[in-house]
Amino acid sequence: MAKRILKQFGVVLLAVLLCFISVLGRQLTLSASAEEAGNIVEAYEQTNVMDNLKGSTIAGKDFALEDYPHNADGKPQLLSFVEFCYSYYGEKQDDYGLYVYFYNPQDTPIDVTADRNKIQFTFGEKDRYSKYALEFLNYSKQAGYEGRFYKFRIKLSDAQREALLKGIKAESRVYKVSSFELCVQSKITDYPCAQTYTYTGYALGYGSDLAETDSLACKVDGFDDYITLDVNHTVYYKEGDFYHGQQSQLNSCFFRVPNKFFEEYGELTQIAYEWYEYVTNFILVTEDKAVYDAIDGLRGKGLGAVNNGYDYLFCALCDFDSSWFKEKGTMLTLYDGWEMKDEYSWWDGISKVTVKMKEEGEVEEWMKRLSSSIAAAFYTNGINCQDYSVVASDIMEKFKRNSKTLGAPYYGDGYSQSLFCDFVDEGHKRGYNYREISPSDTFEVFWRETTKSLWQRIWGGYSVVTNYDSLPAIIKISASDLNGSDEEIANRLYIHKSDVQKLKSEYSIGQNAEEKETVILFRYGTSTSLSLPCGQAASNASKDRDLELVKTAVTQAAEEDFSAYVTQQTVYLDFDIISLTFTKDNVSTVIPVAMSPMDVFSNTNPPDEITTRGNMLSWWQILLGILGLIAIMILLIKFLPQIVHAIGKAIALPFKAMKKACNTSKEKRRRRKEEKREQVEKYNNDNETESWLDRIENMSEEEIEAAVEEICKELYGE
Repeated sequence: MAKRILKQFGVVLLAVLLCFISVLGRQLTLSASAEEAGNIVEAYEQTNVMDNLKGSTIAGKDFALEDYPHNADGKPQLLSFVEFCYSYYGEKQDDYGLYVYFYNPQDTPIDVTADRNKIQFTFGEKDRYSKYALEFLNYSKQAGYEGRFYKFRIKLSDAQREALLKGIKAESRVYKVSSFELCVQSKITDYPCAQTYTYTGYALGYGSDLAETDSLACKVDGFDDYITLDVNHTVYYKEGDFYHGQQSQLNSCFFRVPNKFFEEYGELTQIAYEWYEYVTNFILVTEDKAVYDAIDGLRGKGLGAVNNGYDYLFCALCDFDSSWFKEKGTMLTLYDGWEMKDEYSWWDGISKVTVKMKEEGEVEEWMKRLSSSIAAAFYTNGINCQDYSVVASDIMEKFKRNSKTLGAPYYGDGYSQSLFCDFVDEGHKRGYNYREISPSDTFEVFWRETTKSLWQRIWGGYSVVTNYDSLPAIIKISASDLNGSDEEIANRLYIHKSDVQKLKSEYSIGQNAEEKETVILFRYGTSTSLSLPCGQAASNASKDRDLELVKTAVTQAAEEDFSAYVTQQTVYLDFDIISLTFTKDNVSTVIPVAMSPMDVFSNTNPPDEITTRGNMLSWWQILLGILGLIAIMILLIKFLPQIVHAIGKAIALPFKAMKKACNTSKEKRRRRKEEKREQVEKYNNDNETESWLDRIENMSEEEIEAAVEEICKELYGE
């Protein structure tokens, strides 16, 4: 084992560190005596990565700079995973830490300002892989090798540190590293490395107090059982509640898994994944170029910044009744969709503002309350907004552009927090989330549809029908799943229609590959989105003219002839699948996944076309309906006597039937009496006895019945 001495001098402190470089595998270690322990961590972290690497042994070979040239096409490599100063003595565990060294062949600066660089590993006998943030320490500054090598500390919380110390065995500490993520030019890329680091022994001063030398050693082994996934995201919307704008948003993804994993390890029984969940501020989609230019120019700032708020007036509709507006004339009820309140649910939390059209002061007050931000605006380029959907990539691009104006703090890949609101659905957690899902898990997805009866169409009002679907979280895609039109497939699998061809392509690639692959559809998140029609007006005329334009636009929008809509959606930032678990013969195997985290935005969904178009009746349709109702009433009056007569006959019919039934019953009783008389007469004739007819001539009906019963008993035993 090679040995070198590194001396560091400071104004106040002189620390002498004895550094040992392991020659076993691709590993670097450091040890020091116990009396130096107080400053050893700080001193080690301050040493430059180049000083640590020089004189070390990497992959069984002495480190040499010429083995690590600049390579424009090269990928970062993990050079070393360092366990620093482990001790089985609790009082000596304060210096314990984990460090990593990277070779950066492209010399492209790694973004080290945020916790976006991570490493994924498990330890001891623990199956679950986890991601840990990497805290930057330094990079190489030698001329010609600037940024070629990087040194990071694995950032551990108190809970993570405690779990590590409890989870590893003192005599053999195992760390199984599957991949690492580095952020370069705002893009995070996951690099598989598949290395198992097994540490034995202890640095001098951290093992037995009687030890006189280091016994620390490390063995590095590779492993093949990891999966690299190419993940495609999709979203599904169904019917929405037009009047409150509520829609259900089901997020899914699909990817190929080599069949060899199913053959060797059994069925897929669990997927572990993580993400950061947020809800966007309003996104505007408009047919009006002037409106678009005004809002887009704000770059996400407040609406009040548009020429004092008077060249542009905007109103989001929520449960708006145009008939009430027409009746009141000079009174307009608006809904300010930007002022969310914690005590209300998302779509119901829209504050109501009453504006008197003739009182300018109240209009100014309304504009002040309306002066919060629209995250992004989009122009339909002449297309009817009710048919226009903004693709997810355009939303992401506009969010990033506006984020440069709004500035920090940021979420994920440089998205300003000012573009998001504080709301999340009930049962969801804003920010970081981790979840493990199995095929037996289901998503209870609700779909709400606004409907109107004929009466409601004429006099106002609506009904909301709620349907529920219980959908499995994980399914294997088969050939039969892809039969039919794109729309049929999308509705069958609950994916976006535009993603059907991509799903078919992934299935074809998997079936035609040399090593067959199975496509997995993974439903990972359900939430609520919002999509509301808007009234809008833009003018350079007087303020009064602006207000009239708003009045007209709102009325048209309430009649579903709108030219803009606003929408909000749930986004999943840094979505990352961590591992897949397979089970065979009751034995589960966790396979780590190498996947670059993705920011998941969804296409916008206009207010539901089924419930908006043709749902409300025009004035002439209502007029025709009233005239028809009058005509029906006239006809009813004309034929009223005949109708009353027919109704009377119908009412009397059951009573006639009852009378007939009673008469039939009496006739039956009379016939039975005659039959009994005949039986008595036959009995007298056969037995030459006194004629009963003479005897019963003066009998009552009850006495005759009793006599007949007596004779029947004698004749028939009854």
